[in-house]
Amino acid sequence: MKALVIGLGSMGRKRVQVLTEQKVEVFGVDVREDRRFYIEKEYGITTFDCFEKGLEIKPDFLIICNKPNEHLFYVKFGLENGIHTFSEENCVSEFTLMDEVIKLSEREKSVVAAPSCSFRHHPCVRRIKKIVDSEILGDKNKGFITYHCGSYLPDWHTYERVSDYYVKDRETGGGRDMIVFEFDWLQWIFDDVKSVMATTKKYSDYEADIFDTYQIISGFKGGNTASVVIDLLLRWSNRYFRYVTELGEINWDYNSHNIHIYDAREDKWKIIPEAPISGPYKGWNQMDMYRDEIRHFIDAVRGNVEYCTNYRNEKRLNLLTLAVEESSRSGIKKDISDIYI
Repeated sequence: MKALVIGLGSMGRKRVQVLTEQKVEVFGVDVREDRRFYIEKEYGITTFDCFEKGLEIKPDFLIICNKPNEHLFYVKFGLENGIHTFSEENCVSEFTLMDEVIKLSEREKSVVAAPSCSFRHHPCVRRIKKIVDSEILGDKNKGFITYHCGSYLPDWHTYERVSDYYVKDRETGGGRDMIVFEFDWLQWIFDDVKSVMATTKKYSDYEADIFDTYQIISGFKGGNTASVVIDLLLRWSNRYFRYVTELGEINWDYNSHNIHIYDAREDKWKIIPEAPISGPYKGWNQMDMYRDEIRHFIDAVRGNVEYCTNYRNEKRLNLLTLAVEESSRSGIKKDISDIYI
């Protein structure tokens, strides 16, 4: 199988590594010579400076890792030309192209069009979903969530300035696309978000026209509520998750590599260690999540499974992002379905 990776920045490098491990023949595309040089030297693959040259290798699928607001052009191209696609999360404010992709993907069912959903493949997230679905802590729709995801934006790419890549712009800035990234798995566990009340701010001094902090109160269709903070200020990157019900709670601190569950009926805490989804236990690191995600995509390409999400869900995540920003501007709660869909 041949893969053409479009965009050779941070995520493109991760995808190239995983694909080569999977014995896929990998090629790359990037307009930046420095990124092409690094990938060629590190992985020994052939790269091109434009998409048209990359197509000459006749790829079986496209791995789309360029700017979050430019993915859909390549997804649509793949659907129209019988080429499977996998793209990192999309971050758009206008939905004409997204709607075209949705229609094409639902019509061309033999062509896989897969938006990324990385954290659905994190072992702790998968275990949290299993616990919530089991309702050992009571009705899964009778609880509240607090979640904080923080990481300092200049630390994302230590080899280049914030002003040198897409995170500097408000349209695609790091905090904005992280809403899509984080709410994908939160909605996977707790159902779609129906309303939001939010505040957006920029506290940092680094050079970027973005909101670096999103504070969001979200209401889920099932009845749960969540207080979610996504920020680009936290100097010790981490995720803190807590789910509370009348019968107990789940705590997950990303950097602790454990889930803690409290059962109020037994007055006991249980600790579940982080463990890989696939392969023998040799510890776990974030690359394993990306490995499992790409394996899932390749299995879908081979017809062994149905890919676990789609562009209808991706659209809803982007509508949620717009509702968050509109709520911050207006100072009032926004119902997503009434305003945007």
